[in-house]
Amino acid sequence: MKFKSHEEKQYIPRNKSRIMFLKFKKNKMAIIGLIIILILIFTGIFADFIAPHSYREQNLSLKNQSPSSDFLLGTDEFGRCIFSRIVYGARISLKVGILSTGISVLIGIIIGSMSAYYGGFLDQILVVLMDVMWAFPTILLSLLIVAIIGASLNSVIIAIALSYWVQYARLIRGQILSLKNELYIEVTRSLGANDSTILWKHLLPNAVIPVVVAATLGMGSAIVLEATLSFLGMGAQPPTPSWGSMLSNARTYLFLAPWLAIFPGIATIITVLGFNLLGDGLRDIMDIKMKE
Repeated sequence: MKFKSHEEKQYIPRNKSRIMFLKFKKNKMAIIGLIIILILIFTGIFADFIAPHSYREQNLSLKNQSPSSDFLLGTDEFGRCIFSRIVYGARISLKVGILSTGISVLIGIIIGSMSAYYGGFLDQILVVLMDVMWAFPTILLSLLIVAIIGASLNSVIIAIALSYWVQYARLIRGQILSLKNELYIEVTRSLGANDSTILWKHLLPNAVIPVVVAATLGMGSAIVLEATLSFLGMGAQPPTPSWGSMLSNARTYLFLAPWLAIFPGIATIITVLGFNLLGDGLRDIMDIKMKE
């Protein structure tokens, strides 16, 4: 691209963020994804005010009631309000998605950046570790970790974090390998900057873009994995209103009371769809930024 003047050349970088914002604004699917996630966050934070009933209060005389004005989405096999349990389940999904993804991203960044920057024997050892971890099916590795430390919501968060860190480590390693020999890094090193300064202040800020996109998509995957583990009885324990455990309990009443499975399933699908749509939109924007 040729610039006609110095002023034009200086004008474009200052407006890059605005261009990215406009690009995101035009992506209707990404906007829909962001709205879904904001609604999920709002629901999780204000669950105590949104839920019309207690998520754990049982009334067997009201069990398996179909949706009505009193119970918007019906009741489950213990007479508990399904709508209230789904609302509180949003808080569980947010907690798992944010914490597990955050921990896995942190682990991946530390291991991947050290592997790429220092290279040599350390790189070989860490690459072998990543390859071994990558070879394990995610669900089996998560089940193994939960079986070792015990079934609970915190165990699920740890299991998901230890199962997903490899993809972030591989991403950050590839980015740093492509950046560490750039001229600006050589100049920084010649000016006396130490390895820590070069790695954390100069390389990582320029290498973290793909990780941000992958983490957004990874939150949806983490929520699905939590629902899967809870469905298998290895996740959140009763009476915690996990969407996965609600689906598991609904199997017995699938034909008698199908709403027990339909509404938690829809909540899970919409949530994962929101993260996927937002992740796709961010990927388009970040690709433009990287090219520039």
